[in-house]
This record gives sequence, structure tokens and C-alpha cells, in this order.
Amino acid sequence: MIKNAHLLSLLTIVTLFASFTSGAIAQIDQQEKVYIHTNKPNYNLGDTLWFKAYVTKGSRNILSTLSGSVYVDLITEKDSIYRSVRLPVVEGTASGDLILGDDCQAGIYRIRAYTQWMRNKAADYFFDKSFTVSNTYLGEAKVSSSTRYEKINGKTHITTKINYLDSDGAPISGKVVRYKLISEYNTITNKSIKTDEQGDAEILLVSDEHILAKKAYIETNLRLGTNNQITKIISLNVEHADTDVQFFPEGGNLINGITSRIGFKAIGINGAGVKISGKIIDDAGKVVASFSSTYAGMGSFELQPQSGKVYKAVVVFSDKSERAINFPVAANNSFVLSVAQPKDDFVAVTVKAPPSGNPPPSELKLLVQSGGELILSSPITADQLNSEIKIKRDLFPAGIATVTLYEKTDSPLSERVFFIKKTDSIKLQITSDKPIYKNRSLVQMDVTPLNAAGKLVKGSFSVSVVSESVVPDQGDKESTILSNLLLSSDLKGYIENPNYYFSTNGSEIDRQLDNLMLTQGYRKFVLNDFYQPLPPKYAAERVGIDVTGTVKTLGNKPVAGSRVTLIALNSGIMEDTRTDQNGKFKVKGMMINEGVKFNVRARSLKGGNRVEVSIDQPVLPEIGISRNGPDLNDHQNQISQIQIDPLAFKADRSTRLKEIIIRAKKLESIKYTSQGPNQIPEGHADQTFILTNPESCPNLGICLQGKLHGVVFMQLENKNVMNFPHCKQLDLTNNIQGLVAMDVYLDGRKIIDTVQMAAIFDGNEIDPSNIGKIEVVRTNLALINSLVKDPKKGNKSALLIITKRHDKREQVYTPNIAKFIPQGFSRSREFYSPKYEVVTNKQKSDFRSAIYWNPELSANKDESLKFNFYTSDAKGNYRMTVEGIDEDGNLGRQVFKFKVE
Repeated sequence: MIKNAHLLSLLTIVTLFASFTSGAIAQIDQQEKVYIHTNKPNYNLGDTLWFKAYVTKGSRNILSTLSGSVYVDLITEKDSIYRSVRLPVVEGTASGDLILGDDCQAGIYRIRAYTQWMRNKAADYFFDKSFTVSNTYLGEAKVSSSTRYEKINGKTHITTKINYLDSDGAPISGKVVRYKLISEYNTITNKSIKTDEQGDAEILLVSDEHILAKKAYIETNLRLGTNNQITKIISLNVEHADTDVQFFPEGGNLINGITSRIGFKAIGINGAGVKISGKIIDDAGKVVASFSSTYAGMGSFELQPQSGKVYKAVVVFSDKSERAINFPVAANNSFVLSVAQPKDDFVAVTVKAPPSGNPPPSELKLLVQSGGELILSSPITADQLNSEIKIKRDLFPAGIATVTLYEKTDSPLSERVFFIKKTDSIKLQITSDKPIYKNRSLVQMDVTPLNAAGKLVKGSFSVSVVSESVVPDQGDKESTILSNLLLSSDLKGYIENPNYYFSTNGSEIDRQLDNLMLTQGYRKFVLNDFYQPLPPKYAAERVGIDVTGTVKTLGNKPVAGSRVTLIALNSGIMEDTRTDQNGKFKVKGMMINEGVKFNVRARSLKGGNRVEVSIDQPVLPEIGISRNGPDLNDHQNQISQIQIDPLAFKADRSTRLKEIIIRAKKLESIKYTSQGPNQIPEGHADQTFILTNPESCPNLGICLQGKLHGVVFMQLENKNVMNFPHCKQLDLTNNIQGLVAMDVYLDGRKIIDTVQMAAIFDGNEIDPSNIGKIEVVRTNLALINSLVKDPKKGNKSALLIITKRHDKREQVYTPNIAKFIPQGFSRSREFYSPKYEVVTNKQKSDFRSAIYWNPELSANKDESLKFNFYTSDAKGNYRMTVEGIDEDGNLGRQVFKFKVE
């Protein structure tokens, strides 16, 4: 029976526990999120990835004023950073671009974005999105792949088929393809296979403990000639050894005598949902419930377990095979939290108690929160059990919410996650000046952003326009501002087809969304976050860049009052500061562009130079496993499915290749610093590498990532060195390669101190433009043995950094001077959209896939958003996507299509 008087009090009164403080709650509600709107879902080699970052704060997604910088990383299939940019955040937004240049390879990439403040929570909540980069140039071979996962005789079989076509589309047959299975940076398998008449090479792998490891991929190489080979990386995604079926009682507890809703989820070998059905049978063989998945392997059903009964689930898979699975054991004493949303105006929460058993605890507490914002906190008495508690929906922000039942000791008894859908999102009304356009004609658009009351809003928006003949619609798979900020950013793990839950409204979508809440789990905020919030490890960065460091005596004691000067001559920057009593200094808020080089000079209190200055190097977040794993196989197929008119290839290629005039210039020979006894003979290293664009290096570790054969840069074990070289070294006893930290030599001197290691690879102790060459020694045992003096360490590879020698004078040891290149702000560029009233532009073919991009649309409550652009030579449907946020945190997204004939 519902107690109306109690319901009225809950609707009008929110009581905070005495132990809660407003400061603690405010800190939790300062959590930030980042959403990246890109101009296309997938890209080709040579493209520019244009993007806008929306940085929001709190549960209501207000554009953040907390952080002044956002970091955007482009991550390869090998989990290495290809490019990293830092952008200034102004009024919660930033825009930038990433060039997929000549040194980029076709494959699957990830774009990751975060602020320093976000690092105080798990990296699971960083923005992370996968996409493909395809090679579509004529004159180059085309490679595609698909991967199939099967369970045969109790083992996981992974079949990867790779198809090779030449520039004319003919199969490349009869060629040897060498392939390696690499797991956790170790080579597990090294074999070869020949392509058949269709240009196919089929690789079969049978799962074992190595393949089931999280970081696994296949590296393939097909050699076409002496200096021409095709390399392809194929990421593997083996989440489970078999189809995984789990049951999730509502609230976390299955209690005898209480009718409970049970969610279930079936996940295939590759992490995607699979269709199942089945029944629940008690120990007497009686069927007490049946179930069938409804979407993405998920579903739910009701069951009232009985005391003394034992239950099991019989699951039927799509191939008609069956498997008996243990069912959760029901308890006699606890509670079940049930949540329902029968109407649009309230959420009904019921605390269900068992019909018999021990009396309930003397004091129960109910806490309802959304994204760290406290919605309701109230004691629950015995006479309120088994009654609906109605909470007004307008108290909640849109998104994920959690209700938790605690006893007096603050131990959680039951928890239920649910989703609040709201109708206050921005309505974007889009109109065009014509219904149909011709090639190279002017398109004028008008976008009117309205709130729920039908009034113009103030906010920030971005718009992209693509040709659908080149860029297919991603449909439910697409990550949008709605699916990301309201769902993905607050939910751990992979979400299959996130846009499905926001594509339409209706009871069926709501039911599937609630099944997702029942089964996926949500643990971003815990009670301790409210009671005793931990001090943040990472401070929120204001606009501008801080440089910190330490000044010590040559005897390693801190120097107080030391004058520290930072000078960047080419940029006209000079900053002065002094150290504190601990020898620490800090220069705040410098506006520095990418690539600015500083000389940092320190002097003692009396002006002497017998001191040592060191710069604090940023510790980068680790590159974790992509949570988009089940999408990888789809992305691999998409690389070959992108269909473009061959004329588009030719036109695109011709617009990139401009006239080149070659003028001969005498090359100056480079002189190298003496290496002493550790110099190796010219040409005897496994690889000699020369940095081609040292001025663009944020640090040496990032610049060398993926450039040295057989060398991986990763965190040094138990050390604070994030980008240290490791070599895949062969163990002659079992012919298996393992990952070993390399010895590092700088101008013949072995580097032992980990602080200096971090300064070399993570910081800027060495000016990259002063590096003459880098030599890798990993297979020449004679050279290795000459470098490694300790025979107990065995054969160990080495990396030699050799700097340039300047004839003016040899470098003098100057510990009071340090060179430093901070990660400055990336310079933003403007998207180029041709204007065809210019006569010269009409002479070129135009088959652009990205028609228009504008990240800087600002609404001001007075007028609609107006912009224009020209269509290309491509015919068919064009797709325009507008996304944005208003000043109240309301989100908006609208897709508009028009035709070009």
C-alpha cells in the first residue's frame, strides 16, 4: 500500500545526512567530460581530421570553465601515440586538426581526449573513439581484411582473411605473406602463407593464453619487390574464451520470496552481443521462467525464488546448441531495490523486504544521485518498506542515475542504475534555400536552435557536411554528442550501437535502455566520494602553460631564492622567477605555441652558476586497452567497403600533387660527437635512424614511437619513465621473442640514472634538432657483447643516441642551463572550402568527401545561425550534421540531408 503522506514529504523535502558537507558534494559535481565532434566518421591517407572538443562540467553538462587545456591523442593499432596536440579551452570548447600525413599507415586508429582534471578518475571515462584510415590512392595496392571468431571443440578459432589487389584491382596471387602474432609486445607466432588466385591469404589461429591476452594483433608483410612491401596490422579482439552469459538481479540481490526482475547479457567471443533464449529450471526439473534476448544479447524477465530451491539456466544459442549455466543463489535476508518509470513525471523506487526472516536494520538510508549530483537523501523506516517512493523527474538531469540503499554503518545493501530521458534537449530547425542543388552551386543554410519553450538559445555549435556517396552513414554505430555525454562517458565498457538508444523515442527503446542499465553496471561514483573525497592528484589547468622545476646545488641540496630565467629567443619570450625554500620554481600561464624551445638558466642567490636546474616532465596517462574492441572487425571491413568514383581518386590525387621544382644543393656533411670506446663501426647497426622533422618533436620518446624496427616505447617497469625503448629480443632456447628494456647510450656514455632517462625520453634534455642519428643494435651479438660489460645480464640490445658536433667549440658541462620544449598549444587552422565564383577553381576536378566544416557557430538568442558553402562535383545525397550545447547544458543534434543532381 502506498503511503501518500510520505510520498508528499519526499517530493517536497530533501534531507541531507549530517555527515555530508556541501563542499564535498560540490567537488564531486565538478567532474569533467570531453566530447569530440569530428568532421567525418572515417578517413583516407592524406586527409585532415578536423574536430571540435566540447568540455563539460558536472551532471548537467554545463560548458566547463574549470580546465584551460584539453589533450587530444591519435593512437595507432599498436597502442602508440602517432600525434598528440594540446589545445586551449575557451568557454568550454576548443577546435583543432590532425593531419594523416605521409608517415601515417592505413589501419584502425583511436582518438582519445581528456583534461588533466579528468585524470583524477579512471581513464575509462576519457573520450575514446575508433575509426579507419584507408589507402585510396590509385597506383597503390589495396588491402582489406575480415576476422571471424568461432568455438570449435572447446577452443577459440580465429580466422583472418586478407585480400590483396593491385592498382588495377587485379588479385595479387602467388605471393608470400609473412605474418606474426604479437601479444603484449611479444612475438608468439612467426609464419608465412601464400596468396591464392583471388589474392586471399587466410590465417588460422587457435586460441591459447597468449591470444586471449588483451593486447594482441597480427602483423603481416607482403613483398612486391626489392624496395616495395605491403604491411598491414590486424587488431584482435578476443574478450572471452567462449560466449559469456551472465544474470543480473535488479538491485544486485536475489531474495527468496520476492519477485525480482532479472537482467541478462550474452557476449560473444569478440565482445559483441549474441542472440540467446532459454529457461530457468528448479532442482525438481520444473520450468519457473523463460527468457529471450531482445537487443544486443540483452533482455530481462521476472522470477520469485523460493527458499530451499536451487536453480539453473538452460541457454539456447542461435545454432540450437544448449548449455547449462549456474544461476545466482538466492538469499533469505536482504533487500531488493526496484525502479520503474511508469509515467513521465516521476520515478518510482521501491525497497522490497523479504516476507520473513531477521528484522531489518534499525536504520536504513536511501541515496539517489546522478553524475555526482545529490538528488535525494533520506532515512527509510520499517513501515516505508515495500511501498513506492516517488521522485519527481524534473529533479534529475538527463543521463544515468543511481539509487543506493545503505544501512547505518554506511555499508551498501542494494543498488540500482537507471536512465533519465528528458525532452529539454535543443531543437535544431534546419532550412535550406533550395530543395535540390547542382554541382558547384552555392548552398545557404539556416539553423535555428530552440529550447523546450520554443525560444532561441545561446550556445556553441559545430557543423559538418559530407557527400554520402563517399562517406556512408554510420547509423546506430555512430558516437554522437547525446550518446557520448549522456551514456558512454558515464558507463564503463563497450556499448554496442550507442546511437540506437537516441535515434528515436518510444517504449521499446526505453525498455532496451533499461536492460542496458540492468546489465552493464555503473560504478563511477561511490559513497566515499561524498563522505571523504580524496584530494585531487591532478590540478585543473587554467588557460596557459605552467613550467615547474627544481634548482639544487651540485651536492644535491635545494637552493632557495635562486633566480631562474626562461628564454625563447625565436618567440621573444622571457620570464623570471625565484625558487622557494625547497628549491622549487613555477612560471604560470604562458601562452606558448607548439615547438617553442626554451633555455632555462638558474643562478645561486649570489649570482653564481654552480647549481643544477631540472625541469619537471609531465607524466602521460598510460594507453589502455581500447574499449571499442568489438568495433574493430567492422572497421577492418569498412576499409575495403568505402566506394569512390575512380575520377574522384584522380581528382583528389591531382589536387594534392603540385608542380615541384628541384634545385640542386650541396649537402653539408654532419659531424658527430665523439663516442669514445662505445662507438660501433659505420653500417654495422641494425638500423640507423635520422629525425626528419625534429622541430615538431614534443619529446624524443613520442617522436621515435613506431619508427625503430623491433623497438617499442613503453613504461619502464617500476620506474617513472613512460616512453623507454624495449626490444623484442630472441630467446635462443625456445625461439620465442620477449620484450626487454634496452641499454641506452648518449654519446658513448651509458645512461643509468632513471631521472635522466625520463628527461631524455619523456622530457627535453636533448634538443631533437641536435641529434645527428640514432642507432639500434639488437641482432649483432658481437656488438652487443662489446657494449654490455656485465656478462650476467646476457645478450642485451642497445640504443645509441649520437648528437651533432659543432666545430665552434665542444659542448661545455653547464648544469645550470637546461633546454626545454613544453607541449605548447597546437596552432588552429581554418578548413578550406572552395568558392566557385572564382574562375580559376573551375578548372580543377572536385570530388571532396568533406564538403564543409565549421566548429565556430555561436548562437546568441537574437538570431538563427547562417552559413553557406559550395557543393562539389559529386552527385547524390549530402549529409549535414549539427551538434552543440547551450548555456544551460542542454544538448542538441540534428542530421539534415539534401540532394545534388
